[in-house]
Amino acid sequence: MRTKQKRNRNRSHGKRPRLKAGRSSGPRLLFVVDPWSTLDHERDTTLRLAEEALASGARCWISENRSIGLDAGIPYAEVAEITEIARPRLAGNVRRGETRWTPLGEFDHVFYRTDPPVDLAYLLPLQILAAARRPGSKRPAIHSDPTTLFETNEKWAAAELGALFPKSLVSSSIERLARFVAAAGKVVLKPLYLAQSKGVEVLDSEQFSAATIRDRLRLATDGERLPVIVQEFLPGIAKGESRLWFASGALIASVRKIPREGESIIDMDQGGRLAPVKLTKVERAAAKKIGALLKRRKILFAAVDLIDGKITDFNHTSPGLLVAMEELLGENLARRALRPIF
Repeated sequence: MRTKQKRNRNRSHGKRPRLKAGRSSGPRLLFVVDPWSTLDHERDTTLRLAEEALASGARCWISENRSIGLDAGIPYAEVAEITEIARPRLAGNVRRGETRWTPLGEFDHVFYRTDPPVDLAYLLPLQILAAARRPGSKRPAIHSDPTTLFETNEKWAAAELGALFPKSLVSSSIERLARFVAAAGKVVLKPLYLAQSKGVEVLDSEQFSAATIRDRLRLATDGERLPVIVQEFLPGIAKGESRLWFASGALIASVRKIPREGESIIDMDQGGRLAPVKLTKVERAAAKKIGALLKRRKILFAAVDLIDGKITDFNHTSPGLLVAMEELLGENLARRALRPIF
């Protein structure tokens, strides 16, 4: 959801009229986010979506996920209506009304846009939020569906797509993981609940001793308490990975994420950059299969990364980079992303 890339505006992201909330009959949208003070407001994907939703006639509210609670058995949260958004989209230019303790069932759509880690601070508010939708009711629509967020782990969600998923092993067993590393020679080790490249490292049997690799695995699994994923290393990372952004299973845009010179892990906060990309025939075929999976899982927004035509990241908790992609491509991607809502 957030990125701290250097600003690089183009014509499509210059000055824009102030967007104010009216007494619109459009949908009532609630965006649930991390603590307000931690957001990179100008480049935050959620605020960009809210800005475009206002322009499309919706009424928008915002709430921090830590404010979600259960009052007399009814899910509530402290919410504030977004009354105005002006450019540049700095914190002070996002005007909010009075914060109110509000039943979550009053909204048409709730977007749970909290960033990983997917820990108890993430899961418990989501569990309360899920109770806002009464049996037999479609209101509020929660994005992504709570069942999907609980059941679909981003690191191995694509496994059901077979050959599109790199050779991988998910386990907490140091012995089993070490055998996989020895057989593959070079792998990428990833925690299952983090994001933004946190905890990701490359293990190379030619660079590290067997004892060192086991030590790394012991640390990553917290002494065999937590499963992790080890995945075959894809050499195409040297040229970057393709970022595909989807809305309700439809591909709305794609770019190339390029790592810093000599690195094999792309961190957009630490020197990674974006570039235009023309998808290959293999990538276009992969995009169709990914889109079908997203529709089956009722995932509204997703950002999926491909290396050598294989899926290496499957972000559906709070896919980001939308603002940076808009600036690079000169297109209104937020409007496309919101089409399934309007």
